[in-house]
Amino acid sequence: MAERGYAATPIGAICAETGLPPTSIYWHFGSKEGLLAQVVEETASEWIDELEMAVPRGEGTTLDDALLALVGSIRRRPEILRLMLLTGLDRSNPDPSVRESVRRVRTRARELLARRLAELLGLDRSDAVEAAYRRLARFVLVLTDGLLLAQEIDGEEAEVDMLVTMVRTSLVAVGLTELREAATPRKEDGRG
Repeated sequence: MAERGYAATPIGAICAETGLPPTSIYWHFGSKEGLLAQVVEETASEWIDELEMAVPRGEGTTLDDALLALVGSIRRRPEILRLMLLTGLDRSNPDPSVRESVRRVRTRARELLARRLAELLGLDRSDAVEAAYRRLARFVLVLTDGLLLAQEIDGEEAEVDMLVTMVRTSLVAVGLTELREAATPRKEDGRG
């Protein structure tokens, strides 16, 4: 499905690839949509677990270290993000469980990124700062989606290393602004 897309992958092709009869697939997953939802959830969860271990922790870890670990994991397993993007964008699939699986996985990835940003930057953990970390984590995912799409569409022309440097610069600029605003006490009149 990651190679051909959901609609272009019949159960017969899945059976040929796995060596399982259609009855086994239907018995275990209920439908092709059920299989897809399970595959998305499990493979993406494995990727997030790997990412959590790959992102360095502790004193001396920089934002660059974390970003390089994220990009490295995408380069090692692009099929996971490709599958998530394809299924997340596929409006022809009538089964909401598939899109919900994608949402759950992305939520988990955002939470991981927000925690790592909090660890790396170490600001006081007020509600406003926590919200800024969550916004930054979402921004990282959006930029990562863009990197993956550029790599998939443009191929060698994507110049991923140069784009990663630009993503880092964007993240630092946006992050500093977001966190500065979140950490600045507001005036009592509410206009900050």
